[in-house]
Amino acid sequence: MRSIVYSQSQTDPSFKTERLFTRLTVKEIREQLIREKGYTDEEQPTPQTLNTKVNELGYTPRKVKKTKPLKKIEQTDAIFGQLKQTRETYHDQSNVACLSIDTKDRVKIGNFSRGGASRMEVKAADHDFSKEFVTPFGILDVCTDQVGLFFTTSKVTADFIVDRIEEYWRTSGCAGTKDTLVLYGDNGPENHSRRTQFMKRIVEFAVTNNVTVVLAYYPPYHSKYNPR
Repeated sequence: MRSIVYSQSQTDPSFKTERLFTRLTVKEIREQLIREKGYTDEEQPTPQTLNTKVNELGYTPRKVKKTKPLKKIEQTDAIFGQLKQTRETYHDQSNVACLSIDTKDRVKIGNFSRGGASRMEVKAADHDFSKEFVTPFGILDVCTDQVGLFFTTSKVTADFIVDRIEEYWRTSGCAGTKDTLVLYGDNGPENHSRRTQFMKRIVEFAVTNNVTVVLAYYPPYHSKYNPR
């Protein structure tokens, strides 16, 4: 068992410690003892005993670490400065609509409590086995605090984003009263300035509605560094 584990171990990639790490599970070690060392299943100890032996070799389980966000990039302050200038230029003009768009993580659909409360008895599912999800997408009018909330059972694509902007534009009173749209976004994979489909649809929106569109993107991980 020692030869199997040692041969499939690796050092710390950052060389900050002398520890050895392995991706092997006890189940995989057991299978390799049969396949490579010739042991039978009956000859091997229980998985609990194998787990104890692996721990004695110094290979104890480690908690999964969440990926840390990127450090503040050099351009962060400059980008926020540009956004501030954009707000000062456009926000007080009556012919300008300032919309901020964002997509949230998908939510399970089902009869779940979600931590809610009610004055009448309401029963919720004991386990969330549902495989149905919806993804929330929001549009915030930065000047009026008006909010449009939309849901989709599929992924939030560039087409979906622009379709919702067009829908909000028609139903919120912007159409016919505004000739400029300042669109704030997080520069995500579906709405960044290098996404050809998104840019194509935004250009079509601008031409169809005779609107000037100003794209204002926040820096990476802006929620962690936003001075507001």
